Amino acid sequence: MKTHENFDQRPDRGQLAFDGNWEEALSFLPGKFRTEAEVVEYLGKRAEVAFEAFFRDSFFGIRRRGKSEDLVHFVRASAEALHSAKPGEFFQMLSNSLELPLAERFKHAEIGAEGAWKSVGPFVIADPKVALESLDSLWTLLLKSPVGRNETRPKAIEFAYDNGDGTTHWFAFSVSENNPPYAISRSKIKNALETYCQIVEGA
Repeated sequence: MKTHENFDQRPDRGQLAFDGNWEEALSFLPGKFRTEAEVVEYLGKRAEVAFEAFFRDSFFGIRRRGKSEDLVHFVRASAEALHSAKPGEFFQMLSNSLELPLAERFKHAEIGAEGAWKSVGPFVIADPKVALESLDSLWTLLLKSPVGRNETRPKAIEFAYDNGDGTTHWFAFSVSENNPPYAISRSKIKNALETYCQIVEGA
Protein backbone atom coordinates (compact mmCIF):
# COMPACT_ATOMS: atom_id res chain seq x y z
CA MET A 1 0.00 0.00 0.00
CA LYS A 2 1.40 3.38 -1.02
CA THR A 3 1.05 6.15 1.58
CA HIS A 4 2.25 9.71 2.07
CA GLU A 5 5.56 10.51 3.76
CA ASN A 6 3.62 12.00 6.70
CA PHE A 7 2.71 8.44 7.69
CA ASP A 8 6.23 6.99 7.48
CA GLN A 9 7.03 7.83 11.10
CA ARG A 10 5.76 6.03 14.19
CA PRO A 11 2.40 7.29 15.49
CA ASP A 12 2.80 9.08 18.81
CA ARG A 13 -0.67 8.59 20.30
CA GLY A 14 -4.04 7.00 19.71
CA GLN A 15 -7.64 7.59 20.61
CA LEU A 16 -10.86 5.59 20.78
CA ALA A 17 -14.46 6.76 20.42
CA PHE A 18 -17.97 5.36 20.19
CA ASP A 19 -20.61 6.37 17.60
CA GLY A 20 -18.38 8.96 15.97
CA ASN A 21 -18.41 11.04 19.15
CA TRP A 22 -14.86 12.36 19.00
CA GLU A 23 -15.79 15.15 21.39
CA GLU A 24 -15.63 12.49 24.12
CA ALA A 25 -12.81 10.39 22.67
CA LEU A 26 -10.35 8.64 24.97
CA SER A 27 -6.79 9.64 24.08
CA PHE A 28 -3.95 7.30 25.06
CA LEU A 29 -0.22 6.73 24.58
CA PRO A 30 1.37 3.60 23.06
CA GLY A 31 1.32 0.71 25.54
CA LYS A 32 -2.33 0.88 26.60
CA PHE A 33 -5.14 -1.54 25.59
CA ARG A 34 -2.81 -4.46 24.90
CA THR A 35 -4.55 -6.88 27.28
CA GLU A 36 -7.95 -8.46 26.73
CA ALA A 37 -9.22 -7.54 30.19
CA GLU A 38 -8.41 -3.86 29.65
CA VAL A 39 -10.19 -3.78 26.30
CA VAL A 40 -13.25 -5.71 27.54
CA GLU A 41 -13.67 -3.28 30.42
CA TYR A 42 -13.49 -0.30 28.06
CA LEU A 43 -15.86 -1.68 25.42
CA GLY A 44 -18.58 -3.01 27.69
CA LYS A 45 -21.49 -4.16 25.50
CA ARG A 46 -20.78 -1.79 22.61
CA ALA A 47 -21.27 -3.02 19.05
CA GLU A 48 -19.13 -0.29 17.42
CA VAL A 49 -15.86 1.46 18.13
CA ALA A 50 -13.37 3.60 16.22
CA PHE A 51 -9.62 4.03 16.62
CA GLU A 52 -7.33 6.84 15.41
CA ALA A 53 -3.53 7.00 15.32
CA PHE A 54 -1.79 10.37 15.12
CA PHE A 55 1.34 11.11 13.09
CA ARG A 56 1.97 14.72 14.17
CA ASP A 57 -0.22 16.80 11.79
CA SER A 58 -1.77 13.76 10.08
CA PHE A 59 -3.85 10.87 11.39
CA PHE A 60 -5.39 7.56 10.39
CA GLY A 61 -8.72 6.24 11.62
CA ILE A 62 -10.62 2.99 11.39
CA ARG A 63 -14.12 2.04 12.59
CA ARG A 64 -15.49 -1.45 13.16
CA ARG A 65 -19.00 -2.74 13.84
CA GLY A 66 -19.50 -6.30 14.99
CA LYS A 67 -19.73 -8.78 17.84
CA SER A 68 -17.93 -8.23 21.14
CA GLU A 69 -15.12 -10.69 20.44
CA ASP A 70 -14.48 -9.08 17.05
CA LEU A 71 -14.25 -5.61 18.61
CA VAL A 72 -11.89 -6.84 21.34
CA HIS A 73 -9.56 -8.21 18.67
CA PHE A 74 -9.93 -5.00 16.65
CA VAL A 75 -8.95 -2.72 19.54
CA ARG A 76 -6.08 -4.94 20.65
CA ALA A 77 -4.70 -5.16 17.09
CA SER A 78 -4.92 -1.40 16.69
CA ALA A 79 -3.25 -0.75 20.06
CA GLU A 80 -0.52 -3.30 19.33
CA ALA A 81 0.32 -1.66 16.00
CA LEU A 82 0.41 1.73 17.74
CA HIS A 83 2.82 0.36 20.35
CA SER A 84 5.04 -2.02 18.39
CA ALA A 85 5.23 -0.96 14.75
CA LYS A 86 8.53 0.46 13.56
CA PRO A 87 8.56 3.61 11.41
CA GLY A 88 6.81 2.92 8.11
CA GLU A 89 5.37 -0.43 9.25
CA PHE A 90 2.20 0.61 11.10
CA PHE A 91 -0.21 0.10 8.21
CA GLN A 92 1.18 -3.24 7.11
CA MET A 93 1.12 -4.54 10.68
CA LEU A 94 -2.47 -3.39 11.21
CA SER A 95 -3.64 -4.69 7.83
CA ASN A 96 -2.10 -8.10 8.53
CA SER A 97 -3.52 -8.33 12.05
CA LEU A 98 -7.04 -7.43 10.94
CA GLU A 99 -6.77 -9.29 7.60
CA LEU A 100 -8.09 -6.10 6.03
CA PRO A 101 -6.95 -4.27 2.87
CA LEU A 102 -6.35 -0.55 3.29
CA ALA A 103 -6.76 2.31 0.80
CA GLU A 104 -9.22 0.38 -1.37
CA ARG A 105 -12.91 1.11 -2.15
CA PHE A 106 -12.79 4.90 -1.83
CA LYS A 107 -15.99 6.40 -0.42
CA HIS A 108 -15.56 10.19 -0.24
CA ALA A 109 -13.52 12.96 1.34
CA GLU A 110 -14.62 15.19 4.22
CA ILE A 111 -13.32 18.39 5.76
CA GLY A 112 -14.13 18.60 9.45
CA ALA A 113 -13.21 20.13 12.80
CA GLU A 114 -10.92 17.89 14.82
CA GLY A 115 -12.52 16.78 18.06
CA ALA A 116 -15.86 18.22 16.92
CA TRP A 117 -16.46 16.39 13.64
CA LYS A 118 -20.00 15.40 14.55
CA SER A 119 -21.17 18.55 16.33
CA VAL A 120 -19.81 21.06 13.80
CA GLY A 121 -20.61 18.87 10.80
CA PRO A 122 -18.32 17.88 7.91
CA PHE A 123 -18.05 19.33 4.42
CA VAL A 124 -18.30 16.36 2.03
CA ILE A 125 -16.27 16.08 -1.20
CA ALA A 126 -17.56 13.32 -3.45
CA ASP A 127 -14.65 13.31 -5.93
CA PRO A 128 -11.23 14.75 -4.96
CA LYS A 129 -10.11 15.02 -8.60
CA VAL A 130 -13.17 17.04 -9.59
CA ALA A 131 -12.78 19.16 -6.45
CA LEU A 132 -9.19 19.94 -7.37
CA GLU A 133 -10.20 20.94 -10.88
CA SER A 134 -12.91 23.27 -9.53
CA LEU A 135 -11.08 24.51 -6.43
CA ASP A 136 -12.48 28.06 -6.68
CA SER A 137 -16.07 26.80 -6.43
CA LEU A 138 -15.21 24.39 -3.61
CA TRP A 139 -13.45 27.15 -1.68
CA THR A 140 -16.43 29.50 -1.95
CA LEU A 141 -18.86 26.84 -0.70
CA LEU A 142 -16.49 25.71 2.05
CA LEU A 143 -16.14 29.22 3.52
CA LYS A 144 -19.93 29.44 3.83
CA SER A 145 -20.26 26.06 5.56
CA PRO A 146 -20.31 25.52 9.36
CA VAL A 147 -16.82 23.98 9.36
CA GLY A 148 -15.52 26.78 7.14
CA ARG A 149 -16.80 29.38 9.62
CA ASN A 150 -15.57 27.55 12.71
CA GLU A 151 -12.50 29.11 14.35
CA THR A 152 -12.26 27.14 17.60
CA ARG A 153 -10.91 23.82 16.26
CA PRO A 154 -8.11 22.71 13.92
CA LYS A 155 -9.41 21.38 10.60
CA ALA A 156 -8.50 18.24 8.68
CA ILE A 157 -9.45 16.60 5.42
CA GLU A 158 -10.20 12.88 5.55
CA PHE A 159 -10.10 10.48 2.61
CA ALA A 160 -12.49 7.71 3.61
CA TYR A 161 -12.80 4.10 2.46
CA ASP A 162 -15.52 1.48 3.00
CA ASN A 163 -14.36 -2.13 3.34
CA GLY A 164 -17.91 -3.41 2.99
CA ASP A 165 -17.75 -5.66 6.06
CA GLY A 166 -18.77 -3.27 8.79
CA THR A 167 -15.38 -1.55 8.67
CA THR A 168 -14.50 1.89 7.34
CA HIS A 169 -11.16 3.71 7.50
CA TRP A 170 -9.67 7.09 6.61
CA PHE A 171 -6.42 8.99 6.11
CA ALA A 172 -6.38 12.64 7.21
CA PHE A 173 -4.22 15.72 6.69
CA SER A 174 -4.25 19.05 8.53
CA VAL A 175 -5.79 21.85 6.44
CA SER A 176 -5.82 24.78 8.87
CA GLU A 177 -3.40 27.05 10.63
CA ASN A 178 -1.71 25.46 13.64
CA ASN A 179 -2.75 28.18 16.11
CA PRO A 180 -6.06 29.91 16.95
CA PRO A 181 -8.24 31.04 15.25
CA TYR A 182 -7.49 27.90 13.17
CA ALA A 183 -8.44 29.43 9.84
CA ILE A 184 -8.81 26.95 6.98
CA SER A 185 -5.91 27.08 4.52
CA ARG A 186 -6.71 27.00 0.81
CA SER A 187 -3.13 25.99 -0.02
CA LYS A 188 -3.21 23.05 2.43
CA ILE A 189 -6.49 21.82 0.96
CA LYS A 190 -5.03 22.06 -2.53
CA ASN A 191 -1.90 20.17 -1.44
CA ALA A 192 -3.94 17.44 0.24
CA LEU A 193 -6.15 16.94 -2.82
CA GLU A 194 -3.07 16.86 -5.07
CA THR A 195 -1.38 14.34 -2.76
CA TYR A 196 -4.41 12.05 -2.82
CA CYS A 197 -4.68 12.21 -6.61
CA GLN A 198 -0.94 11.52 -7.02
CA ILE A 199 -1.08 8.51 -4.70
CA VAL A 200 -4.12 7.07 -6.51
CA GLU A 201 -2.64 7.61 -9.95
CA GLY A 202 0.69 6.13 -8.87
CA ALA A 203 -0.77 3.12 -7.04
